[in-house]
Amino acid sequence: MPASCSVTGCDRPRKSNGLCNAHDHRRRRGTPLDTPLRQYRLKGCAVAGCGRPHAAHGFCYKHWHEDRNGAPSRRQRTPAEIDAIRALHTAGMNMTEISRRFNCSRNTVMRIVRGLTFQPKEQ
Repeated sequence: MPASCSVTGCDRPRKSNGLCNAHDHRRRRGTPLDTPLRQYRLKGCAVAGCGRPHAAHGFCYKHWHEDRNGAPSRRQRTPAEIDAIRALHTAGMNMTEISRRFNCSRNTVMRIVRGLTFQPKEQ
């Protein structure tokens, strides 16, 4: 196994002047060697509770697109909202208008109405 970099805390393999590539590059540029190196190969998304793999800028694809597009964070619908969505659909309002009224996607309304996302109450 090759010797490691001579900078304290760095376990990268030694390449030249007793330093790894990153620290040797810093030495040539005149930057401090003791500041932490940037971490590549991030393990996962930076959003707490998200187990998806890293894609870009510290996020998974889903959270990166949300951050990039300024999409609002998703929230759980309340039971009162679920009942209101189903009542409006039963009354004949189309799903597009319901989605505009409740600030959600038409697909979310469709899943609520069909009972795919939120199960209807047992009567």
